[in-house]
Amino acid sequence: MPDFEEFNTSKPDNVAVLMINLDRDAGRVETYIKNKGYTFTVLKDEKAQTVRSYLIRGVPTTVVVGGDGVIRARVEGQVTKQILDSLVCEPGSIRPT
Repeated sequence: MPDFEEFNTSKPDNVAVLMINLDRDAGRVETYIKNKGYTFTVLKDEKAQTVRSYLIRGVPTTVVVGGDGVIRARVEGQVTKQILDSLVCEPGSIRPT
């Protein structure tokens, strides 16, 4: 998650970083995020609707979604800031304005 935080603080303005929490203990996740000083948004998905909608098979999975709602990229497994940077700048992905 440190790479997501680093990306979040340096990302283009037209890009949002959203984490989806699949853990049923949202309080534990909130405490963890707060204690680490992370500033990205964490959304709760108790019913795993996101998992079904985006056909997520494993955790972690990173999905890059364009402003039009179309999936531009998907990475299963851990990603680095460098990978995140490349995902938003690749042809067909979200591009900084």
